[in-house]
Amino acid sequence: MAEFAFREGRGDHTRFRQSREVVRWNRELSLRSKLTADGYVRRLALFCEVAGVSPAEFVRRARSRPESIRRLLADYAVAQLERGRSPAYIRKVLFALRSWLDHNGVEFTRLPKVGGRDGVTIENERVPSADDLRRLLGVLSARGRVCALLMAQSGVRPGVLGSIDAADGLQLGDLPDLDLAQLAFGHVPFLVRVRSTRDKIGKGYLTFGGPELAEAILAYLHERVARGETLTPDAPLVGSLGPGVGREGRGSKPAGTFVCTKSITMDLREGIHRSGLSFRPYVLRARFATACLLGEQHGTVTRDVREFWMGHELGSVQNRYTLGKRLTDETVEAMRAAYERTLPFLSVQQGPRTSNEEVYRVILEMAGLDQAEVARLGPLSSEVVLDALHKAREASAGADAPVTPGQQKVVDATAVEAWIEKGWRFVAPLNGAKAVVEAPSE
Repeated sequence: MAEFAFREGRGDHTRFRQSREVVRWNRELSLRSKLTADGYVRRLALFCEVAGVSPAEFVRRARSRPESIRRLLADYAVAQLERGRSPAYIRKVLFALRSWLDHNGVEFTRLPKVGGRDGVTIENERVPSADDLRRLLGVLSARGRVCALLMAQSGVRPGVLGSIDAADGLQLGDLPDLDLAQLAFGHVPFLVRVRSTRDKIGKGYLTFGGPELAEAILAYLHERVARGETLTPDAPLVGSLGPGVGREGRGSKPAGTFVCTKSITMDLREGIHRSGLSFRPYVLRARFATACLLGEQHGTVTRDVREFWMGHELGSVQNRYTLGKRLTDETVEAMRAAYERTLPFLSVQQGPRTSNEEVYRVILEMAGLDQAEVARLGPLSSEVVLDALHKAREASAGADAPVTPGQQKVVDATAVEAWIEKGWRFVAPLNGAKAVVEAPSE
C-alpha cells in the first residue's frame, strides 16, 4: 500500500500555482466557475503534496501506467477514510484529479468508487431560530448584521454579496428603493436586484428586504459616511473597511471596495462562534427558505415565487415564460405585497400573525358555538363562518315567536343556548347536530 505524508493545517502552494499548465487549467475552469476552478487547483496541490508526485508526473503515469494510478488513488481513498475524512471530501479530490487528467488529454475512467452519501456531516444541522438570530446579531459588526440579515431575510447567497476574487458584489444601485442623497428607503419592503453576474445560474432575479434589514443597512451606511466614504450607486453594499481594519484589511484595499466571499463567511463564522451557537453561515439562507415555506403553508406566498426569491432554477416551461422573463411593474408589486405578508415569519422580533382560521374560530366561539360544534364545521372559510352565524341568528330569532305551552321543537344545536335563555327547556340531543327543546308551560 502506498504511503502518504498527511499533515494538519494549510500548506503553501504558491509555487504550485505558478506552474504554466496549472494556470492554464485554472483559467479554463474559471470560464464556468471561479470557485470550482480554485477548489480543483487546491485539491490537486494537496494530493500531489501528500502522494509525493508532481502534477506532470501524475499525468505521465496515468498515460503510461494507468493501473499504478488506479492503485494509488484507491490507497489514497482508503487512507483518507481511515483518517476520518468523509466520502464526499474524497470524491471531490478524485473529481479534481480526473479534471486535471482530462485537461492533459488523458482519458481515465477507473477512479475508485467511494460509497456514502453527501451531506452526512450536516444532516443534523438545525435551522437557527429567531432567538438564535437575535443572539448572533448582538455580537456582529454593522457590516456583519447586514450580511446576516441579507441571507436570513432576503435569501441571497454569500456569493451575491462579494465574489471569490473581490472583483464584484451587490451594489448600492441594486437597491432601487434606496435614496443615497437622503440615506433613506422610499419603500419598505424594498427591492433587491441580483444581477446576472452575481446569480449562480447566470440569469438574475429579484428578492426583497424588510424593515429590520433596512434599519441595519442604513446604520451601516451612516458609519461609512462618517468615515469619509462617498456613496455612489456602483459602490458595494458590503464594502472593505480599509487598510489595517478587519479581516480583508490586512492588505492594502481602500475602504469601500468589494470584499471576497471568504471574508464575508469568515466574519459570520466568527460571530456565530462568539455567540455560542453552532451552525454554518450558509444555514442563515436556510432560515429564509424555512420561513417562506411557513408562509406558503399559511397562504402568504406561492412556491414558485419562493423559489424565484432564492435564485433557484425555474423548472417548468410556464415559469420560464413568466418569472423567467422581465417582470412587469404589477408583478413586482404583487411580489412585494407577498413578501410583506410573509414578514412575520422572517422577522427576528415578532412571531407569525394569527391565521384566518384561528380568527374564524374565535368569532364562532364568541357567537355561542363550543369547540365540538366548530370542529364539525370542517375547514373554516368566510363562507362557512357566515353560514353558521346566519343559522344561529335565525334559530335565535325563532325563540321569540308565539308558541303553544309545552310545544316541542327541533332546533340547531348551535342555537340551544339562545332558546334556553328565552325560557325554553332542553329535552334531548338529536343526531349531534340538532336538539329538542320544549316551550315553557303557562
